[in-house]
Amino acid sequence: MPLNSQVCMHMHILAGRRNALLPAYRQLNFRYLYRLAMEVNWIKLRMAGTVTGMLVLAACGPKPPEQPSKPPEVGVITVSPQAVSTTTELPGRTNAFLVAQVRARVDGIVLRRGFTEGDDVKEGQRLYKIDPAPTRAVRETRF
Repeated sequence: MPLNSQVCMHMHILAGRRNALLPAYRQLNFRYLYRLAMEVNWIKLRMAGTVTGMLVLAACGPKPPEQPSKPPEVGVITVSPQAVSTTTELPGRTNAFLVAQVRARVDGIVLRRGFTEGDDVKEGQRLYKIDPAPTRAVRETRF
């Protein structure tokens, strides 16, 4: 029987007991595998430390000589005390608490409006001029 089919047969038979039926030289040594994995991780860690140390040492080197710099230019203002009013501008909405609607009580065509919207009106002031022709025709037919 070939080796591959033998391993496959053992894997199907074992179902949970991995090393029970394999020969001693083919059994998996999990301690050895664990130690090997830990050693690989340790090697990776040492390599990362070595690379980091080399980068740090490469960054340490002679610095170029600094050129003397000119003093920065600054602006000067004179401060004097003065009165300042405190104001606050806030957004808001307003609503009128009294609203008047002007409506004609008579049917007809409006010829002229006797007020400007938003102006104050006086008592007895003519607000609308309505076409008198339909009203006159109704009055003449009744009498």
